[in-house]
Amino acid sequence: MILRQSFRQPIGYRKTLLVLQTCFLRHHSDSMLLPEAKPIPESVSSWIEAMKRTRNVETDRVDLSRVTQLYCTLPNRDPSNDSRSLPQEGDPLGLGHHLVLFPPLIPEKQLNADGTDPTYNSPPPFTRRMWAGGSFEFDPNHVIRVGEDVTCETTVSGVDVKASRTDTMIFVNQRRQIRNINGHTAITERRTHVFLRPPDGGMHSARSNALSLPGLLPSSP
Repeated sequence: MILRQSFRQPIGYRKTLLVLQTCFLRHHSDSMLLPEAKPIPESVSSWIEAMKRTRNVETDRVDLSRVTQLYCTLPNRDPSNDSRSLPQEGDPLGLGHHLVLFPPLIPEKQLNADGTDPTYNSPPPFTRRMWAGGSFEFDPNHVIRVGEDVTCETTVSGVDVKASRTDTMIFVNQRRQIRNINGHTAITERRTHVFLRPPDGGMHSARSNALSLPGLLPSSP
């Protein structure tokens, strides 16, 4: 995993861009892909069209207690400053701390085997999900503050079907716009997941890979 942080601050105070890239597979590289994707089931084609129209809006509060717990959990990366004051109402939310907001409100039995949200998952046979890349863009002129009510609008900016040398891959590109109490976009987050067929070509459920440990997951009937 490569973490690159670039700051673009000319005379006019511009946006700060934090880009998170992975070494998994860059689907922008045409050299790794064949020109045409293999045929996909009609059910998957219908799902792709539905995803392109998806728009989900959530609300949350930047609760002081939750932010304080996160602040105490994260290490102090400034060795020259051992004392840090706890966050207060009205303080700007730390970069990246928005990830504690908008947790998926889904019953446990409907989550993926790894505990992730299945809302944007491809239907069978493309049940193997992997991370393909993402980015954060923070606007320093419109910040999120502790104690505010915030909203998150999630849309699917695109669904790309591409063929590797051995199989078909489906890339789902999410865009999450987090707005502060004044309605201004403070954070733009992009997430890309890739979905593939299981290694054995089967059509098992997303939860079938979970470890069968007593007390963790209910056994199948």
